[in-house]
Amino acid sequence: MVFLAIGGSSSADPVEEGIAPFEISTSAPRPESDEPFDRFVARWNAWEKALPEDQIIVHDLQRLNDELWAKRYEFESDGIYPVEVLYAEPNSEHWRLTPQIFDQHGELFDKIEEVVRRGYLFDGSIPSCEDLEEDWTCNPESRIFAYTSDGHSTLRQGLYGLAHSARFLAFHDDIKGAIGRFEAVVIANEQFDQIPTLSGRMSKDLISGHLSKLIMQVVDASEILGCTDHQLKRFQQLLISAQDLDKQDALDFAQWIGFETWTAMYEDGVYRDEFLVEMFGDEHQDQEYNVAPPVELRSKMHEISELFIQDLKNFPNDQRRRALRFDVLYSNETEEKQNRYLPVSIYQFWMRTTVGVNNRDQYLLRNNLVVIVVHRHRVRHGEWPESLDSIDPDVLPVPAIDLYSGEPLGYAYDGSRPKLWAFGSDRDDDGGRMPASPDAYNDPNQRRWFPIETWERMSEEKRTPYEGDLQLMW
Repeated sequence: MVFLAIGGSSSADPVEEGIAPFEISTSAPRPESDEPFDRFVARWNAWEKALPEDQIIVHDLQRLNDELWAKRYEFESDGIYPVEVLYAEPNSEHWRLTPQIFDQHGELFDKIEEVVRRGYLFDGSIPSCEDLEEDWTCNPESRIFAYTSDGHSTLRQGLYGLAHSARFLAFHDDIKGAIGRFEAVVIANEQFDQIPTLSGRMSKDLISGHLSKLIMQVVDASEILGCTDHQLKRFQQLLISAQDLDKQDALDFAQWIGFETWTAMYEDGVYRDEFLVEMFGDEHQDQEYNVAPPVELRSKMHEISELFIQDLKNFPNDQRRRALRFDVLYSNETEEKQNRYLPVSIYQFWMRTTVGVNNRDQYLLRNNLVVIVVHRHRVRHGEWPESLDSIDPDVLPVPAIDLYSGEPLGYAYDGSRPKLWAFGSDRDDDGGRMPASPDAYNDPNQRRWFPIETWERMSEEKRTPYEGDLQLMW
């Protein structure tokens, strides 16, 4: 895992202690260059078959997940599941039921933690065409998806529950136990990379983002919870650990499985008959479409992958325009502008979405790290810092700079509670003022990352919900 610094360079994961080595086998096969799909499947299935049975966790994990959804508790006029209580925000009406849930289900979370730390996610072999459901189109990509989807869903569900149980421990006088459980989530999140599909990568990033949110809820309450400087340091390290910016495995796998899939579809003549209709509906079933051959598609896929990596590395210095643009896929070889690389479009969509998520998460990560060091100063010195410059430099892993503007984050302390804010999408300091509409501020889109070119094209009406600052401490 790497962490992008402001200049776009990377450094090693700074976690110094506490996170155990990843216990899952790292010898999972990877496709070799130009390896035929069936040969890879044979190697994978042979490798999977040789795994010790007690390392395959999907059935144990699903059984434990099911137990959490098996019983409903009466709450006023409605029934409620244990995990719904866990997902409630601290001090909400459902939150008061959490001790009851843990009295009856605490051992389940101990078992889930043990399971996700020890095993291999999937079970069985990559299916053949005959094993797919009747309404599935048989191609390499669909066979991989059929193999991984249940395992990914089971792991997501288990890690959500485990992360929320860690938050419960923190709010109920067990900070040490919470840190250990958050660490288990970080470790187990690596299992999405056992087969590095794009859907697995999206699940991994989703869990990382949610984990960061829960950790920051604990940090925000750290004064009441009595967190030590060492514990706050561990939360700081966990936030950094959870961010995995190395997408190369997923890119390599996507290029390989894409080429194998396009080749199979091209040979079967199903580009128009199935792919176009599947993507855009029956109204396209009679449309003639000039789709590039697989080798050309692979070349274009490589090109957009390079642009994707460039966009990741450029954040946040190159805010003017993304290298990966939709017009990269269009060709003007005919009078009518046409996308000859239509099968590549789904990968480009993932890449553009990933760039946006990465930029947003990096923005929030940098801000959150500064929030933690403000709390660490309070613990170390018994009082809040008078300014960000007065914080001990050894506790701040990144400069306290707003990534939108390049200026120092806003900070004020009036002797009661410190105020910390980032400038937000409009790139100017509004003194910590929230946008006029609270709904817009609470909208997840408030945390979107707008390149300068996008912001400058937006109308005044569309800009208005984002005019104002992002309050980090208030």
